This record gives sequence, structure tokens and C-alpha cells, in this order.
Amino acid sequence: GIFLMAEILNNYVDGVMTGKEKLAEDETYDQLDSVVRLFTYFHDKDVFYDAFRRGLSKRLLLNKIKEEWERHFLQRLKLTCGDVYTKKLEGMFNDVKISNEQYVPQFKDYCQNKDKKLGVDMSVTVLNDNIWPTTHRTALTPNQAFNPCKAAFEEFYKCQADKKILIWLYQ
Repeated sequence: GIFLMAEILNNYVDGVMTGKEKLAEDETYDQLDSVVRLFTYFHDKDVFYDAFRRGLSKRLLLNKIKEEWERHFLQRLKLTCGDVYTKKLEGMFNDVKISNEQYVPQFKDYCQNKDKKLGVDMSVTVLNDNIWPTTHRTALTPNQAFNPCKAAFEEFYKCQADKKILIWLYQ
């Protein structure tokens, strides 16, 4: 198939970020800086952005990131392309941080205070639909044991964010 240089560069960045490219710590920063310098010559920056955003979403949701490297790379992109270019990428980090630091512990407290016994260990990450890349919404019918968990989280979330709507994407 035909690959654009922006896609090939993104694949390299993904390899660096996930550790597939075996680099020393200082070498990693140098390589990321080199990628940004090379990126400045591209005309199809939007192709790189879309591919990078999809890769970042996978790394964030699977918790396979080295945050210092990701933040370093975003900072370099911001210096090169401006705040608007990296706003959604930074928002993705913020969504995951809010979920992990607020929603997850607050939901556990909520269940304990309401004496809700879910019977399973459940992890939910609340994502802003405007920030994250679109995904195919697969028609999936979860196991019946999940329904009380889903209902409990929806009840909890309604107390947290009154006017927001939850759309479930199962992973």
C-alpha cells in the first residue's frame, strides 16, 4: 500500500513511545526532538496529527505510556505549531487524569457509602467526545453481571455531572 511520510513518522514515534525502539533515555529525547524538526517540513501535518492522536489514545487507554516522553513531545509540538494544535492532545491526558484521580476513587467511595456490592472489579474512564478520536461503536451486549455495575456508575455520574450524557464504549 501507499504510506504517507507523516504516517511512517508517526509509526516511528509510536515505537519510541512504547519502547519498541530500544533507545537510552537521553537518546529518546533527542529522537523526539529530531522528529519534531523533521515534522516542520511536512505539508500533511493533519495526517500526522490524526495518526498520532489515534496512537496516543491507545497508549493512554491501555496505560502504556511514559508520560515524561509524551509530555516532552507535546511541548515540542506546541512550540512548533502552537497551542491550538496540541489542545485536544493535552485534553486527552486531562480526561485520563480526572478519571483516575477523581472518578475512580469517588465511585468506590460512592459504592461503599451506598452499600452497593458490585461483585466485580470495574474500571471506567470518562472521555470527552469532542477531544478523543472517533471510534467505531460496536453493538455489544455485555454480560448480565455487568448491568448492576453500569447502573451504579450511571447513578454516580449523574450526581457528578448533571447535564452530561454517558455513552458506553466497551473495551
